[in-house]
Amino acid sequence: MIAIRDAPDAEPVAAWLRRFADGRCDDLVLMTGEGLRRLLGFARRVDLETKLLKALGATRKITRGPKPVRALREIGLDTTIPADEPTTKGLMTAMRRLDLSGRYVGAQLNPGNPNPRLMDFIVAAGGRARSSASLCLRL
Repeated sequence: MIAIRDAPDAEPVAAWLRRFADGRCDDLVLMTGEGLRRLLGFARRVDLETKLLKALGATRKITRGPKPVRALREIGLDTTIPADEPTTKGLMTAMRRLDLSGRYVGAQLNPGNPNPRLMDFIVAAGGRARSSASLCLRL
């Protein structure tokens, strides 16, 4: 049985959401639909839902597979760039076609798997990575 839990420390989540809702990300990599739903639920609890939805609408959304695409559709949004295959490698293949130079790239990640391969790829491609893994910010 797998247990899905919210982050044990709410403040880093709130800080990341405030930055994102203030328009501080140009792109957002969505790994899971459940992760997006949890971020939205948390935003609702800290009164950021409207701002978050507006920021999501203005942000280029890069999705790993069908589940984050489905979660976006639930809130009336579409993916901008789907991964070539639902893996980190598939994400990176799709993202190689993008110019990430100087762009702030948010990544919704699992705290237990901060995905350094993806984060290092974003930085190497000229992006400025902002990870939600344990919701700490990498600048």
